[in-house]
Amino acid sequence: MKLYYTNKILINGLFPMNRFKIDGYIQKTERYDESLIKTKHKDYIFYIGGYLTKSCYSVKGEKGAFYEYFENDEPFEIEINSHIEDKENLEKELITKINKKVRILEKKLRLITNLKIGLPIFKATICDSSQNIITWVGSMDNQSSAFAISKYTPKMKEILVKRLNFYISDKTLLELEEKNVRFKRAITFFINSFVPSDSGVRFTLLISALESLFNISGEDIIKTVSKYGSKILFLSCKDKKKISEKIRNYYEIRSNYVHGNTPLPITEENEFDLRELIREILLIYWYISINKNIFNATDIIHFLDITNRKNLDLNIQLFIKALHITNYEEFYYKIKTKIENNDYNILSDKSI
Repeated sequence: MKLYYTNKILINGLFPMNRFKIDGYIQKTERYDESLIKTKHKDYIFYIGGYLTKSCYSVKGEKGAFYEYFENDEPFEIEINSHIEDKENLEKELITKINKKVRILEKKLRLITNLKIGLPIFKATICDSSQNIITWVGSMDNQSSAFAISKYTPKMKEILVKRLNFYISDKTLLELEEKNVRFKRAITFFINSFVPSDSGVRFTLLISALESLFNISGEDIIKTVSKYGSKILFLSCKDKKKISEKIRNYYEIRSNYVHGNTPLPITEENEFDLRELIREILLIYWYISINKNIFNATDIIHFLDITNRKNLDLNIQLFIKALHITNYEEFYYKIKTKIENNDYNILSDKSI
């Protein structure tokens, strides 16, 4: 049975932008209304979990507080197995399926931006094909990052605007997770690393993501993880060596944090640098998988063993290069000129 729904999702940690769109949702702004706490208003669920107050912000020259949310103007279609008359099972099925879509969106936002964006609450209005309201459902997630947008630095804003031009399809991400348990485990560690308040725990989860991808044999772990963690970036020999040494250093810091009597300090710079590295590795791993139709973790390792900058597929080169591009128009014309001149050496071209 097909039903339709509009969904309102509270956003935590995403800086206000003018009608940013993703997956059919539009980012919108609303004023906080404390009178709704005492009523059974349709948005009551947003006011009872505590997440809304953590997501609010003030605007200079404006009274009151505001919050950001996603909402789809065009109803989404959803396939349901339960009968409309069985309201309890219907609502359970709706919550499960819609919550899964919301969690995927949150995962993609964190992977794309590398920022602590959370989607802690949603409320969906369910209708039939004639737009008659059947029911309302909603849910709260207890793993939100609770990140205040007042903590945004100019650099973070720049990263946000640049990276939200990037897109990942649900289908390809879910397909890789289903077929490659190591990738699924790695991305779970990465996504959950945004939540803990302790920097050591966050750092440990990030290193665990790296281990999940490349520590297949369980032997020479530091050597293996540093080798393939640097190799997958397809850097110059000099830069690859630097990244390999960096991963070794971070692995030692993690090991000391977990096993040492006096853990080494983990700075914010350490964590941010490692998080940027893990994000890029995950994205390249994902793109290699879908581009080459490789889903087995061992086959990914084999691909990295036989591939270098010289024989790397052009599409993968373009993807890796695009991860660091700010001016996409200029990037397009430079690439176009190179290809027209039969020059396919993209990664080593420092002018791009």
